[in-house]
Amino acid sequence: IVAHFTASWCIPSVFMNSFFEELALNYKDALFLIVDVDEVKEVANRLEVKAMPTFLFLKDGNAMDK
Repeated sequence: IVAHFTASWCIPSVFMNSFFEELALNYKDALFLIVDVDEVKEVANRLEVKAMPTFLFLKDGNAMDK
């Protein structure tokens, strides 16, 4: 899983959304998720996301790389 943590008020995050979506189209073997930190704060907190944009690579629910 590749997760892009974003927020609607974060201009760099919003700018990255289209690039991230393009990556998802090119790498169909991976699951790409866009996570709005304002909508799911508990997920961002659990994964210790402190700034946006943040990209996490997850396996079995655990962060493998940031």
